[in-house]
Amino acid sequence: MKKILLSIITIGYAAAASGATPEHAWNVLVDGPQGAGDNMYGITVTNDGNIVTVGNFGSRSASDVMTFAGQEIAIGAKTDGASDNYNLLVTKHDATDGSLIWALSTKNGDVTSSGMNSVSATADGGVVLLVDMRSSNVTPYESPVIVDAAKTEIDFPDWNTSCWIKNQVVIKVSKDGYVQWTRRIAADQLPVPNASSGTSVTATTNGAFPYAIAEDSEGNIYIAGNHRASLIFSGEQNSTYVLTPRNISAYNGDVQTYAGGLYLVKLDKDGNYLTHLQGSTTEGIATDYINSMVIEDDMIYFAGYFQGKEGSTLTLGKGSNARKVTKLNGNNAVLLGAVKATVSGSTHSLVPQFLTCYNEANRAGNTSHRIQLLSLKKAASSLYLTGSFQGAVSTNETDTPLISSASTMLEGFIIKTDAADGSCQAAVANNISIGGYRSIFIHDGVTYALGYRLNATTGAFIDRIDPETLAIEETTTLAKGGGAPTLMAGAFDPATTRIFSAVRGNNTFTMTDESSSEKPVSWGVLLSCHFLDKSLAGLSTTDSDQTSLRIAGLEGCIEINAAEPADIRIADTKGTIIDSRRVDEGSTTIPLPAGIYIVNSTKVAVR
Repeated sequence: MKKILLSIITIGYAAAASGATPEHAWNVLVDGPQGAGDNMYGITVTNDGNIVTVGNFGSRSASDVMTFAGQEIAIGAKTDGASDNYNLLVTKHDATDGSLIWALSTKNGDVTSSGMNSVSATADGGVVLLVDMRSSNVTPYESPVIVDAAKTEIDFPDWNTSCWIKNQVVIKVSKDGYVQWTRRIAADQLPVPNASSGTSVTATTNGAFPYAIAEDSEGNIYIAGNHRASLIFSGEQNSTYVLTPRNISAYNGDVQTYAGGLYLVKLDKDGNYLTHLQGSTTEGIATDYINSMVIEDDMIYFAGYFQGKEGSTLTLGKGSNARKVTKLNGNNAVLLGAVKATVSGSTHSLVPQFLTCYNEANRAGNTSHRIQLLSLKKAASSLYLTGSFQGAVSTNETDTPLISSASTMLEGFIIKTDAADGSCQAAVANNISIGGYRSIFIHDGVTYALGYRLNATTGAFIDRIDPETLAIEETTTLAKGGGAPTLMAGAFDPATTRIFSAVRGNNTFTMTDESSSEKPVSWGVLLSCHFLDKSLAGLSTTDSDQTSLRIAGLEGCIEINAAEPADIRIADTKGTIIDSRRVDEGSTTIPLPAGIYIVNSTKVAVR
């Protein structure tokens, strides 16, 4: 049997209380000098039980810095433009108190992350990032430079000579914050054949929009988004693969016009190209893209948008494996689908399983239609779409509203679907009034949703909801005040029941326990932690105590070697408990299907 992952942990186990009310543990402020560009988009729980955040900070000069607890952690790049230059900021925090473990950032260049799905934890304890890079808007142009936790500078000397040309880059970061490798995925800058006057451009400056990245149990990396220019990938032995864009026959260079199609690309653990899947549409100018992914075993579940005219048909895949969906109206739609990753010899394939969408419905007396997809999550046999909407949302079978908003402001929505085919199981609209749901998770059979209302008296909150009807049972405030508090990202660690949230604001925040935060200089991000079961908050991933376990993921099972009898709990990555027992001293083997599991506080991979 092949060992995949080995960890040593300390037992500090107690069962989580069912339906517990979250309690405040700690909060810290990440703040910068400019404010307008300061955002924290993603949070992921790492394999060692801590957290990594990814976001951006704005700068006008090379003297603008980001600080944490009074410590300078990043230096910005200058710009000649009228707005801030954007700099990448990645931080790792101790889950027990929020203290900073390391920081990684960029200086020079303009580097952005595209959302909460632009970072993914890896089995070796690090993370992998998907970012957009271009040169700084200065004369002469300055190519991007990454500064990692060791203060090593990684530059891109062959970068383009224009501050308008973007390329996506995959960055592999170690557990200790060192850049292990980077993969630049260039987008060509060919002329636009149908370029016209006005808002059009003669070259495709923003050729790709990278949104989501994820790693499977074997270390393969998946990236997804939208592209309207050819993407150039590198493979093993200096091979090159070019993905030609679709849905651009009518593109006239107008950067605000729908154009391009979705892509899903599989890379190996070193960033080499393996295979891909693209989408194409009919009926004139249309576009589709993926901005969220969830991987479970060999299945890749994805969500995004489908935009274009009424009757537009999106096709994913080819031949007998192709899946199609047709829009019922000309409004935007949330796209939902699943793909199976297969390997036959050295051939890798992505085989579509289902494809559907949820439309902005036409509702009498209401001409405003808007939908924002903020996250996709999977729990048990269901997929959850969460976000904000205005107007009404329908399934793709009928234009009859599935949910309708009670006001003209953005409200939160949750749609629970069947993971086998994407069909609706339940849906709810919450009269949040300028807000939305950012994330959702299930723990010990209880469903929780993280959301926000854009007002100082409510702020960011967590709802405990009925798992069948999605009706709200209890609401707990996470952080209020903050001027105009916006929940930017959230994450849950089922091993310790910690809930992590990032809330953006421009004033002092008040926490669940009525304690107060510092006041941001302008716009800052409050990173906070709450827990469902305080007894699990002290779980350690060290071997400093007398009672220890050796846990290994093998082929078809988990092997546990205990120095003395110990209690263990095995959960999937969504927090569902699948085994709970007391093991004797010595070796215990527990058969399990292939996948990622959490044994007490440690993640292991079973092949």
